[in-house]
Amino acid sequence: MPQDIVLLTAIAMLITNGAGLWVSLRVAGAKSDNSTGQPLTDRKTLVSRLPLIVGNLVVLTSISLFALHHFREIFHWETPLWHVAALQLLWISFADDFVFYFYHRFLHLNRFAYKHIHRIHHRAHAPVPIEYIYVHPLEWVGGSSGPVLGFLALYLLHGELSAWVFLAYSIYRPVHELSIHSGRKSRLRARIGAFATPQHHGFHHSRPNDGNYAATYVLWDRLLGTEVTEETPHAQSG
Repeated sequence: MPQDIVLLTAIAMLITNGAGLWVSLRVAGAKSDNSTGQPLTDRKTLVSRLPLIVGNLVVLTSISLFALHHFREIFHWETPLWHVAALQLLWISFADDFVFYFYHRFLHLNRFAYKHIHRIHHRAHAPVPIEYIYVHPLEWVGGSSGPVLGFLALYLLHGELSAWVFLAYSIYRPVHELSIHSGRKSRLRARIGAFATPQHHGFHHSRPNDGNYAATYVLWDRLLGTEVTEETPHAQSG
């Protein structure tokens, strides 16, 4: 059973990102629902970016599976109580986004980091879903620290990790990233209010240095004064 965590994670990553690429190729060049209404990345441009996208996915998947194989014995396959699983998933997403907010903000406010690392991602002014991983390799390495710290805290607390919770988050995270880079409105999440939406992240791409640094919860942007909406005056976009 320990080896199953490696196989199932590989399948989950392949299916989610494969579906994301297929959708991206279909919607490339379509009109975005985001703030500017500008067309999404066109297919020719997307194809030219595929070497970096696919390369990142191959390296990210390989490192993830190698680490899982090495630490596979810490996972258990007992079905967790639903509320325990829900709380653990909530904690991991909370820790993930907390770390990501400050890391992402640093990539914008530090001129060297923005110019040499994060600016690559912002070549996509109205991205298609798979462009969530159109980034400098160092960017996704740093961006992976949030969930790692979240799972590490659970391991230190319980001495083991639920394979089911890990698999659930392994599916949720890329699906969420694909969603917020889709350029499509999400009325459900907008009604909930606490969650970042494709519109929220779309403002960030169209006005990259103004704010909206969180990816999952708008809480951080609201508390720290970096939320951007249609009413927010332009600050330092460029």
